[in-house]
Amino acid sequence: MRRDNFNFVVYENDVRHNATVEIEHAPVSLALVIEFGGRYPSVNQLLASDVIDAGHQFIQAVRLDDRIAIWKYADRPKLLADFSRDHEKPNTLLYSLEPPSVSEANLYDALVAILQRMQKVSGRKAVILLSSGVDTFSKASLDDVSKAATEVC
Repeated sequence: MRRDNFNFVVYENDVRHNATVEIEHAPVSLALVIEFGGRYPSVNQLLASDVIDAGHQFIQAVRLDDRIAIWKYADRPKLLADFSRDHEKPNTLLYSLEPPSVSEANLYDALVAILQRMQKVSGRKAVILLSSGVDTFSKASLDDVSKAATEVC
């Protein structure tokens, strides 16, 4: 667990007091879920580069003691990198992704599957979704996603 110290000056009845606040940052397991489909192939190609850039920015912002997993989805979810503190591997992996040719985006099915997988992850956890929000043919509904998210907590 990492601790950060922040120094403040506090005034009480016009009297200055120095204060130090210590904040603990517990590691978190983060599942980055990226949409890789759902459009015409030419549009998928254009959007893929934006999704990859956003994924890189996310990885750079994550603390070194946090664990990252990367999933992509189109017609079905696919685990690209399982949870690890090695942030270089997922960063490199994002560069190797080819623009998708699939035109389905089963968002709800993907989220339910990934959230069920997250139940097995211990500690603090979060799912970061980079998506248009389009869902083409999912069998699951938004209510199913909400229920799966509640079960993870």
